[in-house]
Amino acid sequence: MRGEKRGMDCETRRPECCPVCASRLVEPVYWAHRAPGLWEVDLRCPECETEFSTTLDAETAHVFNVLLYEAADDLAEGMRRLEEEWASGVAEQDGRFVEALRSDRILPIDF
Repeated sequence: MRGEKRGMDCETRRPECCPVCASRLVEPVYWAHRAPGLWEVDLRCPECETEFSTTLDAETAHVFNVLLYEAADDLAEGMRRLEEEWASGVAEQDGRFVEALRSDRILPIDF
């Protein structure tokens, strides 16, 4: 999956946007509280491998943190759905294989 390119959100230099390729998949590598209300964040773009640092005010850091948690929740939900689909497919294939064995449609020569 690729991040959206050069949308309005990325033009405003939000922390999730890469300054090089405009991907919206930028992830934090390190956070440090520098002063009251200020966070220094080292960031990395997984698409173009750009690494950069920025300083965020408390509100922007909070919004970015919420965005990261929402993305993690979305990823976990997608993985859960994929696992369910995979398990369903395996169960269906197993059932067909067992039925083929029982009805002698699979012979030793098939292996």
